[in-house]
Amino acid sequence: MPEMLSMVQQLLVAGNETTTKLLTETMRMLAEHPDEWRKLKDDPARAPAIIEEALRLSTPTQGMFRVSTKDHELEGVHIPKGARLVIVFASANRDTTLYDDADSFDPDRDNLRDHLAFGKGIHYCLGAALSRLEGKVALEEFARRVDRFELDDSNDFGYHPSFLLRGLKRLDITVTPAGSDR
Repeated sequence: MPEMLSMVQQLLVAGNETTTKLLTETMRMLAEHPDEWRKLKDDPARAPAIIEEALRLSTPTQGMFRVSTKDHELEGVHIPKGARLVIVFASANRDTTLYDDADSFDPDRDNLRDHLAFGKGIHYCLGAALSRLEGKVALEEFARRVDRFELDDSNDFGYHPSFLLRGLKRLDITVTPAGSDR
């Protein structure tokens, strides 16, 4: 029973918290890059590229714990079998040997899906396809329904105090609905 409850808890967190954090960070990036917002408004087919870049740049799951299955040496550091490691996806997703101008938001980069936001191999995220779809649909609908939006001055951009999950506590925006004369 404890193992089943742990798995259910992981699925609920993975399927809810991570997508919420992804969407909040995506909206922040679009507000900070109004040219990208305008491009999305003009071409909703850009939504998947924006989601991929947001996943890379602001990975909701910063990393995962793993246990070394054998003795290994990495960059001159001995890692003994059984050692507990933290694999930091967020760091890999900003690797300057893989991404030009790695700290910038660029949905037009060539290698958009090379990020590790969903892990890799046998540990690849079970909900990756659903998360991408939720992000795509949310952006398309927001772009359809909203003409403009901007970050409110009330934002302090505080993050939840978590070692592995990265996300804003809240994001306040001011919205001008589509078709509004305001």
